[in-house]
Amino acid sequence: MVETFQLTDPKLAPTCFGSSYFCHNELQDLHMRRGNLMNELISILRVNLTSKYATFYGRDSRKQYWLWFLSTALIDSLFALIPVANAFISLFLLIPGLAAATRRLHDSGRSGKWLLLLLVLVIGWIWLAILLCLPSEPEPNQYGSPKPLNNGNSNGSNGQRPYR
Repeated sequence: MVETFQLTDPKLAPTCFGSSYFCHNELQDLHMRRGNLMNELISILRVNLTSKYATFYGRDSRKQYWLWFLSTALIDSLFALIPVANAFISLFLLIPGLAAATRRLHDSGRSGKWLLLLLVLVIGWIWLAILLCLPSEPEPNQYGSPKPLNNGNSNGSNGQRPYR
């Protein structure tokens, strides 16, 4: 299947074939981004289910938390038709989900006690979702220092987008 779209960046026009509706380089980038997202989902699942299963200290970026949330939502939706399996999967994912949310709250400078908002129906859930969407604190806080954005490179760029 060939995807077509209108080229919006005039600087990329020389890399396109004939018309501005099909650009091979942009298609390759699109497919690579899709593959990277799947790889990131799998790596986030692997890390949170093994080394960070019940780790309630430290910090997780917004991207790490929401990829975790997306991957567990996908897993839950796969087992939604089998009630017994869905119950076991949900119980298995409960502790790492609470741990990931706690680390996300730590990243924005809040205590994990804010998870008690889950007990307040609807309004608490909305408020907690807003707290989980807030940006990270760039400086170290009482829960640790943020993940380095440049992975030790002296020029500050590593060719990858930072986790924020």
